[in-house]
Amino acid sequence: SDMSDEIYVLQDFTVTAEEAASQNVALLALRQTSIASIDALSSEDFSKFAAGDAAEAVSKISGASLSDGKYVVFRGLNDRYNTTLINGVLLPSPDPDRKAVALDIFPTSLIDNMIVNKTFSAELPADFTGGLVNIELVSG
Repeated sequence: SDMSDEIYVLQDFTVTAEEAASQNVALLALRQTSIASIDALSSEDFSKFAAGDAAEAVSKISGASLSDGKYVVFRGLNDRYNTTLINGVLLPSPDPDRKAVALDIFPTSLIDNMIVNKTFSAELPADFTGGLVNIELVSG
């Protein structure tokens, strides 16, 4: 076979990469740098899990389950051992007979992310031993 020297000249091209503005990347970094045991769910996770409300979403977290389909239970501890915050502010229970807040009243369409603390750290309210759910609402 005859091998001839052929030269091909290609046009110049540029390879560019855009940083993915992923909420999950930011939440993963938060989890990695936190001294407390935390989990975080983003609005991307809500879609992935097909979670329609905060209760369904938080039930996907390791160590969390639901009581009555709406009250979060961490590691088997009764729901009264948990605390719920909205944008970092303590949320009182609308039920006079329960300390826990029914999370099924918050549709995931209103939630930007949820950060769940499973252990205590100094910047948090000191009234939980099970877990603390901080629901960050979509701004605007």
